Amino acid sequence: MNHKGCEQESVPAAGLFPALDTRTVEMPEEALWQRIRSTRSAQRRRRQRIRGSAIGLGGILVGAGLMLALNAPPDVDAPAMAEQPPAPPASALAGSAVRAIDRRLQAAYDRNAHPDEIRRLWQLRDATVTGSDQAGAVTTTVLEL
Repeated sequence: MNHKGCEQESVPAAGLFPALDTRTVEMPEEALWQRIRSTRSAQRRRRQRIRGSAIGLGGILVGAGLMLALNAPPDVDAPAMAEQPPAPPASALAGSAVRAIDRRLQAAYDRNAHPDEIRRLWQLRDATVTGSDQAGAVTTTVLEL
C-alpha cells in the first residue's frame, strides 16, 4: 500500500532524466515512512535529552565553582605578606650583575687595559648571561667592587 491507502502503484518519472522517462518509480510502502518518522523522532528526543543533560551539568559545575570561591576561608597571612618587600626576581639580579660587568668592561676599555683582562671580563659576562654556575662566585665579587 502507498501512503494514500491504495495498492502499490508506479508513477512515471516526469522528464527528470531522459533515460528515466520510459521507466517507472515505485512508491515505498507506508510502513517504511512510519519507521522513518519514528526513527527520526527518537533521534530528536535523544539529542534533546543529551543537550538538556549537558546544560544541567554545566550549571551544576558553575554553581559548585561559585560556592567554593565564595566559601573559601579568608587569607590570614595577607597582612604579614604586605609588610615584607617582594624579593627581586632572579632575572633582575642577573641583569644587575651584567650591568656591573658592562661598567667594568667600559672602564677597562677607557684605561686601555690588557687584552687578557678584557677577555676575562667578556667571559664572565657571557657566563652570567647564560646563567652558568661558575659565574656565581665571580659575579658576586664583581658586584662588590
